[in-house]
Amino acid sequence: MKSGSWIQSKLSLYTVYGYLVEVGEPHKVLQVYRVYNTGVKEFYYPFRETTFYNVEPVDTAIHPDDLQELVSMALDTKDEKWFRELTGRERV
Repeated sequence: MKSGSWIQSKLSLYTVYGYLVEVGEPHKVLQVYRVYNTGVKEFYYPFRETTFYNVEPVDTAIHPDDLQELVSMALDTKDEKWFRELTGRERV
């Protein structure tokens, strides 16, 4: 795993989903949301930065139906690098 990778960390009452800010022991993670064992999902806004020891990678394959929404998000956040990655455009 590397910085920017999407991860999950399973705890006793819930699973945290986020992405790695810093790889190490423990891993520094920017938490996006957590899912309780009951199925309840709780989003973080603003995001919380926390450290975890037990992190696992999350499958980040993009479903074709989601691609346009992700491109819109990249445009909304003015993230040119992400936009280029999503659209497969290279800077000339």
